[in-house]
Amino acid sequence: MRVLIVWMLCCTVVVGAGTASLPQLPAQQVVARVNGVELRGAALNDYVQAVFPDFSFHGKIQPEKLNVYRRAALDRMVLHELIYQEGVRRRIAVPPAKIDAEVALMRGRFRSPEAFEHSLSEHGLTLDQLRAHIRRSMVIAAVVRRDVTARAVVTDQEVHAYYQKNLPRFHEPEVVHVREISIPPGPLAAKQAGDVRAQAAAKNTSAQFDLLASRYSKDDYRVMGGDLGWVHRGGMDPELEKTVFALRLGQLSPVIETKTGFYLLRVEGKRPARLVPFTEMRGKIRSQLIAEKRKQLSEALRARVAKDAKVELLAKF
Repeated sequence: MRVLIVWMLCCTVVVGAGTASLPQLPAQQVVARVNGVELRGAALNDYVQAVFPDFSFHGKIQPEKLNVYRRAALDRMVLHELIYQEGVRRRIAVPPAKIDAEVALMRGRFRSPEAFEHSLSEHGLTLDQLRAHIRRSMVIAAVVRRDVTARAVVTDQEVHAYYQKNLPRFHEPEVVHVREISIPPGPLAAKQAGDVRAQAAAKNTSAQFDLLASRYSKDDYRVMGGDLGWVHRGGMDPELEKTVFALRLGQLSPVIETKTGFYLLRVEGKRPARLVPFTEMRGKIRSQLIAEKRKQLSEALRARVAKDAKVELLAKF
């Protein structure tokens, strides 16, 4: 099994198995050098699997595609090393108790202490080396937390100003919730459509229309009782749209003939055009602005730690 040492923002260091389905770089191959610190193939193999875990579910991958992901993983690996070196420069300390807690959490994921020790041994790690990995990850996380997370603050005033500045984005058009029964052209199609409408009109309920759509409709929506969901103008065939937007709530349409067949529609719900109020959008706007600030701060952190760094990419792929 794989043991995740850290899951925090762009700070994943992985120890374990799971890359067996992927071609491996030699463990001791120096793939990059960052301010004189050598980064090796074993770590890059783990980064590829940690950053792109779906690979473990595929038997094969094209070499060209694997190399694309290797380059992306190496870029992230170099960035982590630069951030770690920045943390060391700032003398960020990690209390031993925090490392102890992380080790205990990892141990708890194994069936027994022996299984945990076996996993470490299987991957060529001692407990001290594991603790060093954890400490490194926590230093990286601390830098990211201080320079990105803690500074990505959005005030109520910023949220409200964004809403006011972008009012057109928060206009919702008129929409209707529609069910549909479609019958393709054919010698008996018109008669069948009329018969189906008579059954629908005899008991004009959502449940009855659902049943009839499942039984008679010939499009993919029949498995959902003909439910098309909420539709705005321009979202369906113009011939059908003209009728459906004129119907009242719960009203059944007449049979509509088009080039593609015969249709029967029922309106399940109607919502007029509106401006979505600030109270409904406040949370989404705040999340969006925080994400934008985090992206900007992350890019600034990357530029700052790389500014005077000497980075040598040595792997050829």
